[in-house]
Amino acid sequence: MHFQKCFNDGFLYPQAEVELSVEEFAQMFEELSHGLAKCKICSKIVTDMERHHKMHALKKYPCPLCPLSLTRADNLKRHMRMKHKLTPEQIEAHTDCRTD
Repeated sequence: MHFQKCFNDGFLYPQAEVELSVEEFAQMFEELSHGLAKCKICSKIVTDMERHHKMHALKKYPCPLCPLSLTRADNLKRHMRMKHKLTPEQIEAHTDCRTD
């Protein structure tokens, strides 16, 4: 089992060893009221299971300017804009930042 340190809260969360389909991953959630679900891997309460699925995925988007590695391309773009003060044109120049 691999672990990833969360950028927001600093806790370590398990990483999936293999990529799961959204349907398979949905089985790993406990359905709650008001459109919420609890992840059975990390116990987070989420509204978007498909997006949360990416937190546990092996695919990463490393920042070319610092050691940070994120699970979503849009979060990497935001990080580069906010932390490294890059313009959208400069961010797009880095091919690793393009959304799949």
